[in-house]
Amino acid sequence: MPSEIRATEAPGPTITSSGTNSEGSRLIAAKTMQGAKVYARSGDTLGVIDDTVIDPATGHVVYYVIGLERAESDLHPIPVARLEYDHARHAYITELSREQIESAPRQHENWFEDHAWQQSANEHYGVPPYRPADA
Repeated sequence: MPSEIRATEAPGPTITSSGTNSEGSRLIAAKTMQGAKVYARSGDTLGVIDDTVIDPATGHVVYYVIGLERAESDLHPIPVARLEYDHARHAYITELSREQIESAPRQHENWFEDHAWQQSANEHYGVPPYRPADA
């Protein structure tokens, strides 16, 4: 990971990759995540966070569901490991392109209960499948 998150043409200062804000805290309220912008590292706006999927047993965030710009009705679950939060901009930064997100396996109504879909999506995004600590 780079030592700084810097998306060109996106407003706001940079912060360290540790994710801390100016007060040194890494915590944010979950309700502030919905509607947060998502930027490609290039600075292009990809969309907004529509929802957050958590493991209720551990409290871990597993996926952010993104509504792409100009396609809000088309939602895309992205593994949490592929997004970084920038406290200074109150936004998320990703290495993913719009094309990579659009070419991911299509979700269906019960995707969050479908381990085969999750495996396929995580492979597409190059991250290991989510495994709860007690699994």
